[in-house]
Amino acid sequence: LAPARSHGSRRAPQLSAMPMLRRAVGCAVLSAVGCSAFECSTDTWLGPTANARKKGIALDDSTLRWCASQVPQTWPNAKEGMTSIRLFKAWDAKWEEDIRESSWRNLVDYAVRTGAKVFVGTDITCDEASDDRSWAWAKALMKMLHPDHVMGLAIGNELELLQFKGTDMVPEKCVRDIWENGYLWRKFRQYVAEFDAMGFGAVPITSVFTGLGLAGVNFYEVPGKARVGAFLANATEAYASRFAFTWNFYPYFDPNMRLDAGSE
Repeated sequence: LAPARSHGSRRAPQLSAMPMLRRAVGCAVLSAVGCSAFECSTDTWLGPTANARKKGIALDDSTLRWCASQVPQTWPNAKEGMTSIRLFKAWDAKWEEDIRESSWRNLVDYAVRTGAKVFVGTDITCDEASDDRSWAWAKALMKMLHPDHVMGLAIGNELELLQFKGTDMVPEKCVRDIWENGYLWRKFRQYVAEFDAMGFGAVPITSVFTGLGLAGVNFYEVPGKARVGAFLANATEAYASRFAFTWNFYPYFDPNMRLDAGSE
């Protein structure tokens, strides 16, 4: 994460998730059967991992759905343990309901075995019923994880980009409702209140934005498009330093990034 920025004298914590590497191990095995954490064998060691405890991976949907017990327990080509996982959502309506709890148990067993913490995400979309279902799944999973294994809660992901999705996917009314009519802020407060009632009152909370959210004098603030600045002002006013500023950055989109000299 970039250094946290805050409004007034408050300082915000930093979540150590993201954007994380998607699974960098090319030897995953898809299996619904629980087993020990996954680890590749290699004779190549790239040396110690810098600040390993401040890094983690984003868990892909296939791994969560079918083989959550086989998340890598060490960094590829390194000896340091994997201690942080970002979970974009707890479950998906398109996935098999009959394997949900076993998949969650595998993930919880992994977290307990390795001492890992999970950065749990829940959706904010144009469909409130769908959002509430996603949130119900997130609550059920976090209840199994307990506060000791929850790094933080992310309510919504990259919502300032909805304006670019096209009206066939995201109608203009949806964008207006989320930003101008207060849907994001209403659901954020609702979900945090329920999160706290479950005993997670000391766990950081956030909504994740991209580099676009940093545009402008006080963050991105364009009526009818996205009001990141207003949301962050409300969040820091209401939750002070418990609210974490969280950004997804994508270096592989940077045209100025070049391969090292002599490489291909």
